[in-house]
Formats: sequence, structure tokens, C-alpha cells
Amino acid sequence: MSALLRAEGLTVLGRSGEPIIEAIDLELRSGEVLALLGVNGSGKTTLVRALAGLTRPHGGSLRLADETDVSARLHSAYLPQLSRPVAWRDAVGNAALPLEATGVPRRTARRVAREALLTQEPELLRRGGRRAAGLSGGERQRLLLAGVLAIARPILLLDEPLAAVDAIERRAAGERLRALARSGRSVVLVTHEPTEAARVADRIVVLGSRPGRVVAERIPPPPHQRDAELQGLLAADLLALLEASPA
Repeated sequence: MSALLRAEGLTVLGRSGEPIIEAIDLELRSGEVLALLGVNGSGKTTLVRALAGLTRPHGGSLRLADETDVSARLHSAYLPQLSRPVAWRDAVGNAALPLEATGVPRRTARRVAREALLTQEPELLRRGGRRAAGLSGGERQRLLLAGVLAIARPILLLDEPLAAVDAIERRAAGERLRALARSGRSVVLVTHEPTEAARVADRIVVLGSRPGRVVAERIPPPPHQRDAELQGLLAADLLALLEASPA
């Protein structure tokens, strides 16, 4: 797997001048799902925003494989934590929001979003035809995720995209993320759930707090080779790492 983005000694300071994340070394590779796991306050969102070029680091370096300026923000598609769809927009309009945010004209964004929904969420496309107000929080989150996944960029940065989604749809979404990784993209999945990381990820990075530092990295067998017992053992190991992290 080739490296798409490499962070070395990455440090971001808060408003008080204290580090939120500190001395983080991390490599995003093509063709893999990287799960980023950590307790509240470990700096997961800060790290992902720095990787997206939205937060400027105060120390260390962040380099793309082709040395393109990370601040240009053309290397990744980013879904923020607790993103809120627009209730008065229809399903296509909500799925188009992430595309429009990258500068895609609205008409083109709606066409691409409709194609994505036809493939990923046909039921939501039918049910949210007029307005998304009648959809549940998890269903609205799935609309935004479908739109982000439709953005043709090599790195996908997803900050707890499945937090409001039920277990069945979580599994389906995880399979879509794995399919994208198989196509050569790098998928970063921020999650609080060890079981989700154990099921979906090719590589798992655990952050301790605070400041957030990499305290462990796990590279288990490929997901298709993990049975329920192995997933359970991996999840238990990850949970123990989280419990050992200082509050």
C-alpha cells in the first residue's frame, strides 16, 4: 500500500496554548480503512481536521505523497462530527451538500448525489423525495455520508459518521467503506466503538489523552479472515487500551 499522506510529530495547540494533540506520527495509505479510536478529549476531531487541512498545526509536518500543499484541501473529503442535514431540503439536496461545499455546482452536485443514493440508499431516496424533515437522525446522517462517499478524492475523513445509525445499517455502511478502500482510496473512520473498529478496519490507531498521542497501533488479519471470536478478542484488547487511557 502506498502512502497518500504522512504526518510527523504533528502538534496542535488549543486557545490556552496547551497541546490538544502532540507529536503524532501517522501515515494514511491507499487501499485501507484506518480506524481512529480514543476516549473523549483525546483529540480525534482535531487530528482529523488537521489531516483535512482545516486546522493548521503548530508543530511537526504534514505532507502529501505528491507534496501538494495540504492547506489546499483538495486531497480529501471530510464529514464532520454531528453534521446536520437541512430539514427543508429533499434527500438528493442533503446528499448534495458535501459536494456543494467542495465547489461543485448545485445542478452537478444533485446529479452525482442522486446517482450515489440510487446505489447506496435507494429507500431513503424514495422516502425523502420532498423533504428530509420526516427522516430520523440516523437516516439523515446516512444521506450526508452517501454524499461524502460520492466525492472523488483519494482520502475520506469521516468523524463518527455512524454515531446515530442502527446496527444493521452500520454493518452495511462498513461494507461500503471497505469497498471504497478496495478501489484504492484511504478511509479514516473516527469511532468510539471498539467493536466497529474490530469489524471494519485494516489498521487501528488508539489515541490517549490529554494531550492526544498515539498509544497503540493494531494491524489485525484482514477483516474477511476475522471470525466473531477474533473480532471479540480484538475489541476487548481495544477496550482495555481505552480504559487504561488517562481521563
